[in-house]
Amino acid sequence: MFSRIFQDEFAKVDILKNLEKNLMKYFLFPYLKYKEVNVYIDGQNQLYLVSTGKSKKYGVAEIDYINKLESGFTDNDLKEKLMDSFSKCYSIESTDTKANETVMGRLMGYKSYTRAVKGLKLVGILWSYRKGYKIVPTEKIQGQGFVHLSELIIESNDETLVRSVREGIELACISSE
Repeated sequence: MFSRIFQDEFAKVDILKNLEKNLMKYFLFPYLKYKEVNVYIDGQNQLYLVSTGKSKKYGVAEIDYINKLESGFTDNDLKEKLMDSFSKCYSIESTDTKANETVMGRLMGYKSYTRAVKGLKLVGILWSYRKGYKIVPTEKIQGQGFVHLSELIIESNDETLVRSVREGIELACISSE
């Protein structure tokens, strides 16, 4: 009888420890409930999907994990690369400690971010644990950079993500550089 009581108590302790561990992860590690992938689009409609992660300097910044999609990509290709990019968010720490060095700068072969993204459009894709996806198209304006088109934010879920991202790509624009 006593062994049965001890087994029940040990089971309760294990359950409480697991609950405590999961709650600590949820509250102490916000990246488990929020992720962002930046999608840069060039003139040939090639996509560069850049994951984000923890940054000592900025809190959150782009990390050195980039998926590239050649123009003419299929919906399945886009979905696969998006899911891969989101899965890599927070997998490595951002290397933003060097002055004037950015992920896109290294990819494009330039030291400055401004030169690296010249001629590129940008769509931010945010994922939140409770709210799903938000696709944020931007307008590139000289002297201001990429400005979020707040009135054009598209809310999405897993089923409509690819269609929503394609719509966001169409809405993103370059007014002036």
